[in-house]
Amino acid sequence: AIHVGASTLIDMPEREQVTGMRWIQGVSMHPPLGPAHVLVHPERHAIAAPLHDFDLVDERYCHLRLAPDVVPFVSHDHEGTNQPLAWARRYGDARVVTDALGHGVESFDSPEHYELLLRSFQWLTGTLADTTA
Repeated sequence: AIHVGASTLIDMPEREQVTGMRWIQGVSMHPPLGPAHVLVHPERHAIAAPLHDFDLVDERYCHLRLAPDVVPFVSHDHEGTNQPLAWARRYGDARVVTDALGHGVESFDSPEHYELLLRSFQWLTGTLADTTA
């Protein structure tokens, strides 16, 4: 799921269980589209292992409802709280990555976000070593 995946198909059965999150009307939000500092937690997942904090232009989702097993490896700070932006998980035999970044082309112009997406695709397809199981 990428960006708008957080707020679409919210009534689809199993969607929340698959992605590990849900946009809650009246609670979830994002600050205006603009410059953002993204925090990378490389110790949390193989996808993020070689990555570093970066800046980009994007919307940053806040106050999503997350499944208890979600361990974000990318986040941002908003008004003194750390908010998750990307995580990977398993749903049955499937691998799932959620990346809440990606509002517009500006986000994808970021070389660091591009690398995050590339590594996510590699993990999804099993071509990136899964050191976190």
